[in-house]
Amino acid sequence: MHLSKIDTVGYVASGQPRNGPHFLDLFQEGVCYRYELLSAHLWEQHVSRRSPRAEHVHDVYHLVYYLAGRGVLRLKGQTHPVGPGLLVCTAPNEPHCFTPPGGRVTYHALTFALRAQTSSLKCSFQALLSAYLGRAVRLADRSWPAPEMADGIRRRMETIGHGLRRAPADGCDHARNMIGLLALLGAQEEAQAPRSLVARACQELEARFADPALTLAALGLTLHAAPEHICRQFRREMGVTPMQYRQQLRIQAAESLLRYTHLPCKAIADRVGYRDPYVFAKAYRRHTGQPPTQARRTG
Repeated sequence: MHLSKIDTVGYVASGQPRNGPHFLDLFQEGVCYRYELLSAHLWEQHVSRRSPRAEHVHDVYHLVYYLAGRGVLRLKGQTHPVGPGLLVCTAPNEPHCFTPPGGRVTYHALTFALRAQTSSLKCSFQALLSAYLGRAVRLADRSWPAPEMADGIRRRMETIGHGLRRAPADGCDHARNMIGLLALLGAQEEAQAPRSLVARACQELEARFADPALTLAALGLTLHAAPEHICRQFRREMGVTPMQYRQQLRIQAAESLLRYTHLPCKAIADRVGYRDPYVFAKAYRRHTGQPPTQARRTG
């Protein structure tokens, strides 16, 4: 692997060792796809800009773990909140923008591809992980792993990045750590099973706060619990109801978009889950004490 340092945030690796075993290659429908690590960034930091960034697509897989900061990201046409502990997995041809305007964020990131002579593998990250692990795996494109699982993912990504500082890079060592990281991703479902009802409700609300279809009844169906029980437990632990918490998430995302983009208020309202811009303006004023237009002038 050929290495080059980027600024002060981490390391970039490109290419593969010319000799040695290729433990991460994958056979699909008679075609051998060669694993290729494209980049490994540690502690990369991005700060909001006034000009909006557009989503983009390419034929690579991304694995991003957010370490610090708050903001928003764009994924497959939707806006989602970003915070420490968020794990994002994207596959080829999935539109994404990990650092649009909306805050200061720091993250680790791995980018890799699986390529044959004339094509690239373009299955979902979940299907890719299932193929590697030899069993069906449920993996969301965004998740908030349990603390003990998140710490393992972070440390494994840092081990991979630090290991690439050696030149030439040790292909066997990288493969061992990458396989360990993939196994951790596959174990998320089991690790998250004991999480409390409120923790699972928070995760669902944070992932889908802009979805108008996410009512309290819909949340109950997703969590397999009575809406009234969810509401009582949530208020006891969080001090607000689930729908009030969703409202807070919407307003926080709207504040970032008002401050750091030139999107019109109607577009921001729609992006954070309000179909009616007047309802959005009323809710924004109630929570912040000022109308959205005033927030933009003072941002």
